[in-house]
Amino acid sequence: MRLFDNTRRDAHRSALALVVSGVIALAAGAASAAPISPPSLKTDSSTVFDTNASLRYGVGNDVVSWDPHKAGSSRDNELLFLVYDRLVHVLRDGSYRPGLAKSWDFSDDGLSVTFHLQPGVKFQDGTDFDAAAVKANIERAKTLEGSTAAASLSTVKSVEIVDPLTVRFQLTQPNSLLPNILADRAGAMISPAAFGNPELGTRPVGAGMFKLESYVRNSKAVAKRWDGYWAPELVKAAGVEMFIMQDESARVNALLSGQIDAAFIPTAEVDRVKAAGINVDTNPTLEQVWMNVDWGAAPLNNLKIRQAIAYGIDRQGLIDLVEFGYGTPTSQLIHPYAPEFIAEIDHTYDYNPEKALKLIKESGVKDLNVTFLYFQGNDWSLRLAQAVQAQLGALGFKVTLRAIDRAAAVEALYVKKGVNMASTKIGFPLGIELLLNAVYSKARQNIRNHPAGEADSYLEKAMSAKSVEERNEWARKANQEAVTYLPNIALYNTVGPFAVAKGVQLEKVAPARTEFYNAGHIKK
Repeated sequence: MRLFDNTRRDAHRSALALVVSGVIALAAGAASAAPISPPSLKTDSSTVFDTNASLRYGVGNDVVSWDPHKAGSSRDNELLFLVYDRLVHVLRDGSYRPGLAKSWDFSDDGLSVTFHLQPGVKFQDGTDFDAAAVKANIERAKTLEGSTAAASLSTVKSVEIVDPLTVRFQLTQPNSLLPNILADRAGAMISPAAFGNPELGTRPVGAGMFKLESYVRNSKAVAKRWDGYWAPELVKAAGVEMFIMQDESARVNALLSGQIDAAFIPTAEVDRVKAAGINVDTNPTLEQVWMNVDWGAAPLNNLKIRQAIAYGIDRQGLIDLVEFGYGTPTSQLIHPYAPEFIAEIDHTYDYNPEKALKLIKESGVKDLNVTFLYFQGNDWSLRLAQAVQAQLGALGFKVTLRAIDRAAAVEALYVKKGVNMASTKIGFPLGIELLLNAVYSKARQNIRNHPAGEADSYLEKAMSAKSVEERNEWARKANQEAVTYLPNIALYNTVGPFAVAKGVQLEKVAPARTEFYNAGHIKK
């Protein structure tokens, strides 16, 4: 059975949302032992680029770390993936393409996956990229203290070197999502020679399209085209200058003045930016807004309190205030485009302040003091935090807002703990992989690593499923448990306006991902 499905999809769906279809096609072929070579990343021969021009891109957040095994979230990917190539790529239409792996095949029992690597590839420090490098990277990602990639690789038992360009992953159980996982930070390849470098967090060494030349935290990163890239014909820009602008107004003004070529912009500015002749994509994204919840600490260790919060949040009010009307309320962590989505439970926590107050009373909890993190200098994060503070305040909660640098937020929330709630945007991964990252008891985003009812059992059965239908059935059961037990509280699905200046080609493949293949200034 084919591992890649590139057939025409329903025209009414956003192409961006169809990333999930690639996952489905992959799962359906998990039992196939024949290696499949993904189609190449083709260029559009009708477009002529100015290869001497650099792209200037405005991003809202800096990386937590330039070490992909310590990066904080999918929001780091836009910068990381300039420098680091991955074993697999996922494109906007949901199809898979080769990265550092040119093809892969599953064993008949699904317990091993063999990857065939691109030949002649080197890292930016001259180190060979080969099977030994893949093995070293995966083992580091699994065992490094504080690794944010370890949970994604939990089903990888070992990595075997078959020959210099062939590597085999041995699994504890069938995992049809492994290629999808290896398209994210878990599959980003670092030069093994740089593992011991204490400066890796600020001086990355990958095998990607661009090499980092300079970096000033929370200000600017400059990457230049790396001539040693394995597919040089795909690199159309001389470099990429990443302007780190947490202030939304600064990004918009930079676009309007011509200082930058592209950026995500706030929904309130869509009309003004369009009026200036700049192209704006307002298609629905796969991004969701949640509240991360420390459900092991009082008062949120009480289920009725978590449910009270879920009922007491006016999601449409948040959308109107924070997103200027762009978005749709949701009660589940799974996006409507994903097969694990359950329409019948999406209104479970429709706004009901009376029920919220009743649950608080039933809980017997008197101390309703909570701390809510937001990102310092980030307008969106502050707006959301203030809106949540006001809404929960109306229920009797005393919400203390705490500003924190994004790089420190990961440690505060997931390592040191002791912070009750924080806002977050999640755009990748999707579906069952998202549940594995946010609900599974071993997942990092399950802050206290508590089981959510029977979710662990359902997710493990889903990963061992022999068909797409069986996998989705178990995953939907896990989704139901997540809605019931609320290890994280879903708020709404978003629209992420993406503005690109005329004369520039650049494509977002996911809400927090912009792909720089075939991207650049079109030659006049």
